[in-house]
Amino acid sequence: MSGQQPGRTSDTPGRPSTQGVSGVSGTSEVGTGVASLHAREDAVDLPDVSVPLPGSHGGDGAVVARALGRHDLLDLSLSMNPCASDVVALVRLFAHTLNDYPDPTAATERVAAALDVPRESVLLTNGGAEAIDLVAQFVAQSRTGAVVEEPEFSLYRRALAARGVPVRSLATARPGDMVFRSDPRNPTGERALASRPQGTRLCVDTAFLPLVTGSWQSPALTVACTSGESIQREGAGEGDRPRATKPDASGPVGPSMVQPVGQVDGRDWAVGSFTKVFGCPGLRIGYVAGDVDCLRAFQPRWSVNALALAVLPSLLDLASEELPRWAGEITRLRERLLALLAGAGWCSLSGALANYVCIETSDAVGLRAALAQEGVLVRAWPPWIRVAVRDESEQDRFIEALAKVRAAGIF
Repeated sequence: MSGQQPGRTSDTPGRPSTQGVSGVSGTSEVGTGVASLHAREDAVDLPDVSVPLPGSHGGDGAVVARALGRHDLLDLSLSMNPCASDVVALVRLFAHTLNDYPDPTAATERVAAALDVPRESVLLTNGGAEAIDLVAQFVAQSRTGAVVEEPEFSLYRRALAARGVPVRSLATARPGDMVFRSDPRNPTGERALASRPQGTRLCVDTAFLPLVTGSWQSPALTVACTSGESIQREGAGEGDRPRATKPDASGPVGPSMVQPVGQVDGRDWAVGSFTKVFGCPGLRIGYVAGDVDCLRAFQPRWSVNALALAVLPSLLDLASEELPRWAGEITRLRERLLALLAGAGWCSLSGALANYVCIETSDAVGLRAALAQEGVLVRAWPPWIRVAVRDESEQDRFIEALAKVRAAGIF
């Protein structure tokens, strides 16, 4: 192929440029498109194959595998539980439920028991994505704003933008705004701060949290399912008795005006997804916990399919014994991966506690393309790539791919 290719700069041969690619930024996942990777003339030759750029929400393994003609692609862009058993055999036992309309009653009761919250505080959803969208619809209807602190899971901004909700930073948050936050943070893997601007509401995404703590239960769930008005603890003379107040609706809130998560202004929610824990994203089942009655009107009837509802109680029974072990094994595997990366000279973000890690790079999209041609797919999240924590053999394959890319003189 002759001449300079679109999307490349002449002073960086062998590395695809992200210039002009929609959605590429230093604080969010990249958009769609195609990046071509070519080796330097004095380096190991790499095939001249176009690698599709990441979509807005990952799950691009099949697309990339088809583009590269590979049937052995290792997809580390999906951060699923590396210890989970294959659920296909279990799901087959409930195939007969496809003959019935979905009834969420039994599954809802089982989820509420696992989360240790009242049944009426749980609404099952078609994956975590629908849970987030339902909260975004409520925020839009209430004509308030939202707060997203980058870097953060990009689905929050996309759901809010689709509903016409203004998104602000922590520094410009206003009373009544809904703060969307993942715990652990996605993509960095750190635990979320237990604070938010005074007078704001909170939606905590706990999809990966059970794989960190080894438990379905969390303070975010407790807060979300605590009814009542805004509660603040007052000073001298009031003792420990909570006093109900209403947030001041005037003006923005400064970043220093924060309150612990345990003090609630208005409606707070926790959202989650069971498919991360059980490694089955195709099953599509999540939840919202909190004052969910106001969200039901936004959800289509039979939103969650009968098969997912039928198998979920059995999955939760399995996790009641396995979840703590899974969390411990993920910690071991994560520390092993971080040690391998450090030994190979790659810099990772510190403080990660999740089943994924971030690796610093000056060209996340280019490194993703180079690794894809070596048969390993990662998530580009400039200025990092995010890599799922997997078992030892898959980690070794990833480290080998990194070594080949570096040997080619590209990174």
